[in-house]
Amino acid sequence: MKWKILLTGDSFDLQELEKSFPDSDTFAIVKESDGYYLISTEFDSCQSSAEVKNKTIDVLDILNGAKTLALGGNTPIKFGHIVREKADGTKEIIKEMSDTITLRDSISIIKKDSEGKIIEEIHHPADDVPKWLTFGLRDEKLKRALRIYGKERHSWAGLYKVYEIIEDAIGGMQEIIKKGWTTKSSIKRFKHTANSPSAIGDEARHGKEVTSGPKKPMHLSEARSLVETMLIRWLNSNENDMP
Repeated sequence: MKWKILLTGDSFDLQELEKSFPDSDTFAIVKESDGYYLISTEFDSCQSSAEVKNKTIDVLDILNGAKTLALGGNTPIKFGHIVREKADGTKEIIKEMSDTITLRDSISIIKKDSEGKIIEEIHHPADDVPKWLTFGLRDEKLKRALRIYGKERHSWAGLYKVYEIIEDAIGGMQEIIKKGWTTKSSIKRFKHTANSPSAIGDEARHGKEVTSGPKKPMHLSEARSLVETMLIRWLNSNENDMP
């Protein structure tokens, strides 16, 4: 018995993810006539659609954080329905859902030599997502950081949570600085702004001004870029631990 999950969401995201998940041993995203499907060896042991659904929700929580980190966008990927393929070739649709679709542009990177010949394969924006998904599935702190980032990257509270997870996982702010992921002044400015009602109003983590407000508050887009950089470097540092 084989399980497949129809994915719904932003068509750009699905197109880009298909380019980056074709040869994964554990997960694959494939395009069929009626849409994009998630296929995984993680589902092989499932005996019911409920088991598949639970595993899929867990995977998509991490996948959404990873794809948002790689591609941007605000539309989460969800499952449209579950397909069970039986040994006799018959198929059964178990559940259906729907989602919205928006459009964005794709960017690929190609390196050429002085004569114009391609010397490096095309890099798709979502190429890192498969390994990030693998890292998140095996590490609870990474899983939580990606899950929160995928849902709350536009809020100060969400970004602060992700930062605290990174800081805890790495061994403190000094370790982050030592690794060269950012500077002490950037972290202090981020924290000061995030906690200051006079700087960001109701979005602040504190209800009252604990200290004087920051002289140069950090903009939310700058805070997001800061946390994204640290999150990406943390994720990629896990490559050294791959079997």
